[in-house]
Amino acid sequence: MFGRPSWFVEQKIGWGLTPVTWQGWLYTLAWIGVISVPFVMLMTRGLAPEGVIWMTASIGALVWDVHRIIRAKRAGDSPVADESSHVHYIGDDDEASHVVTRNYDLRLRR
Repeated sequence: MFGRPSWFVEQKIGWGLTPVTWQGWLYTLAWIGVISVPFVMLMTRGLAPEGVIWMTASIGALVWDVHRIIRAKRAGDSPVADESSHVHYIGDDDEASHVVTRNYDLRLRR
């Protein structure tokens, strides 16, 4: 996921996102550039099949990224929705060291 969930709000009608911060607008403009500039260059050089392939692949990547942002927003803007879930314990003691990364919430008992 390239964009952050806090940069956008979900559309009330239809599917998609609306930017609410300058980072969200910059993200949107970057995607417009990434999709349109190579497409226009390919089409002006007479490479229509390659242009269509580029457009299809890049829009697919955009849809995938928007889907991941929406999923993260619905999960509560955090990689771990519930503090007690997704915790793996190693050992038998009650004292725990707590390490949180972007994808994992790990507690090591000593």
